[in-house]
Amino acid sequence: MNMSVPKIDKDYSLYRTYVIFRTLGLRHLVVVDDHNQVVGLITRKDLMPFYMQALLPLTRTHPFSDALSSTTRVSR
Repeated sequence: MNMSVPKIDKDYSLYRTYVIFRTLGLRHLVVVDDHNQVVGLITRKDLMPFYMQALLPLTRTHPFSDALSSTTRVSR
């Protein structure tokens, strides 16, 4: 098991998330809350331009748009 998996906090912006994805060449990125509990998983598909274009209008109107933009898919 790989114990040093890359992760991001749930409040990371979409831009920061994208930069981490591109610079590390990732396929998946784990999203954690303040207690390091997994709250979501971001994949390459989540950061594709056509998917982000559909998602961004929804996040701009939401009061917590920064948090929503970084956790596009939440798994429970």
